Amino acid sequence: MVTVTLDTNLFYDAAHDRGGCSDFWKIVDLARGSEIAVFYTATTGFEVQDDSAMRLVTRLRMEGTLREDPNAGTQRDYMPGGPGPHPLNDDEIDAYVEKVWPNATLLGLSYESKRQDVCHLVAHQRNDRDIFLTRDGELLSKRHLIKKLLGITIVSPPEFLASPRKGSAKII
Repeated sequence: MVTVTLDTNLFYDAAHDRGGCSDFWKIVDLARGSEIAVFYTATTGFEVQDDSAMRLVTRLRMEGTLREDPNAGTQRDYMPGGPGPHPLNDDEIDAYVEKVWPNATLLGLSYESKRQDVCHLVAHQRNDRDIFLTRDGELLSKRHLIKKLLGITIVSPPEFLASPRKGSAKII
């Protein structure tokens, strides 16, 4: 069975009925039908940022459709009682950011977001999942580089749903 990590942006979209949420529910239906297994990783920031997204995650976890994987990051990124981290130090995270986004600056507004993206991608890799599913345009535009660096297959929900063989991680 193919294992899929859902990027947190997909939960925000579904919880607020934004663009792409119909694809989210089609993917959830595939998981409910045991055609795929879906996972997510989250830091404390996700857990406190959006009540609606967390209620959605909680509902899907309670029904057994969604499972939480350990995230990657520094110890300060986690609350006690979670699945625990795949440890990364700040230098490792920054090195990945520099490789994927060489023009990103530490003082840039989106730098912290890029660091969080790196943590999710490294967690996906270390959790040995097949496909990382996202609507994040920056990640999708860098997917070939990320595949080369980390061996991760990144696709968008429409690409995943259009694949004739969703059971194959060889989509891209």
